[in-house]
Amino acid sequence: MYLVEYYGDSADLKPEDDEIAEIKMVPMSEVPSLLAPESAQFFREYVLSERGTGQ
Repeated sequence: MYLVEYYGDSADLKPEDDEIAEIKMVPMSEVPSLLAPESAQFFREYVLSERGTGQ
């Protein structure tokens, strides 16, 4: 998993090899629900709070 801020059309993002099964764009607010509890806590504390969108 990577956190990337992408500017552009997501239609041009396509997996090119066997290491990446899927590319999915989700709003920042939805990321914690996709993570294991420890990772979600880290994400809320350090990523969302840095952006001023902490919950």
